[in-house]
Amino acid sequence: MLRNYFLVAWRNLLRNRTFTLINVTGLALGLATCILIMLYVVDEWSYDRFHERADRIVRVVFKGKTEGGSINEAHVMPPVARTLQSSFPEVAEATRLRLAGSPLISYGTKSLRESVMAFADSNIFRVFTLPLLKGDSKTALIKPSSLVISETVARNYFGEAIP
Repeated sequence: MLRNYFLVAWRNLLRNRTFTLINVTGLALGLATCILIMLYVVDEWSYDRFHERADRIVRVVFKGKTEGGSINEAHVMPPVARTLQSSFPEVAEATRLRLAGSPLISYGTKSLRESVMAFADSNIFRVFTLPLLKGDSKTALIKPSSLVISETVARNYFGEAIP
């Protein structure tokens, strides 16, 4: 019985080839579009979700209007973090992060240009879950001249034996 249904459907598809081509093309485009939209949404929802308190992390942006247009930036003025924390009791922690470009770093006889460097407040590890290979996240970045480097950068400067 089921075989007969498929046989009748196949004959109808072959009899109306133009109609079949239009329908199959529309179905394929619709499915492909749906899958691409779904992949995009899943990617956006999963972004930075590895942080323990990801549902409580908010990014503050600066929006404004000028004579020539509008401003929409992720950079805000430095006092905003402190002001938000003191003005709103809902703000448990406020940290700042600012990219510093790609500076030339020297250690001993080695000088390398790093691809990315950023300045951060000392409480960045209380907001974001960033695992450290060595050291303590509670005491990292407390001193003004302290820094945290990735394993790749450590291997570039110190070789295989990471101190």
